[in-house]
Amino acid sequence: MFQDEYTLLTQTIMPFLRERWNEIDLVERAVGERDGRLTLAELEAARVRFIASGDEEGAHVLNELIMRYDAICNAFPDGESDEHESSLGISREDVSVYAQLWSPEYRKREGPPEPENWMDAEDNSSKYWKR
Repeated sequence: MFQDEYTLLTQTIMPFLRERWNEIDLVERAVGERDGRLTLAELEAARVRFIASGDEEGAHVLNELIMRYDAICNAFPDGESDEHESSLGISREDVSVYAQLWSPEYRKREGPPEPENWMDAEDNSSKYWKR
């Protein structure tokens, strides 16, 4: 079944990430806590874990994220250093802005997209940012 990018993001990928972000975002050895970003290595490792546990649907969603990794990372310049966005990983803000770029309503907006706390959105919400 074909889904447009926006529908895939808002109805599949974002709800999946809302539920499983901390499962994917591993504790960083240097600081002993999660950094709030999903690196390519973390996504690939999670995909392997999901396959091993028989979670084919989760592995499929992670594969969709991996295919879009660079585009999502670069959607919103939120790095605090000159380090390339892709090496920092996907942030919640990156996901929010990337989804906005695919929204059919995007061209009706004024100004650039602004990240929103979509992690707290209702499960059935079709809006992941402020107007």
